[in-house]
Amino acid sequence: MEKVELVNEIFKKRINIDFEENKELQREKLLGNKIGCPVRELVLILYDLEQCFGAERWRDSIINNRFDTYENIIATLNT
Repeated sequence: MEKVELVNEIFKKRINIDFEENKELQREKLLGNKIGCPVRELVLILYDLEQCFGAERWRDSIINNRFDTYENIIATLNT
């Protein structure tokens, strides 16, 4: 499974959104009104991502407020 597919599966499991089918949501804030991801689920998404891709990868993304949209998470994954 490709990295992007794996990330999308994590989001489908945690918040029941398929970002590949809902591309218009990829730039929306995960905690914003359109998506409305509960904070606890975002923490669990981070946990899942750390388990799959390693913890260090996400540190700078979180510090720089770039762990806020699906698009930014994919960009972090590809750096």
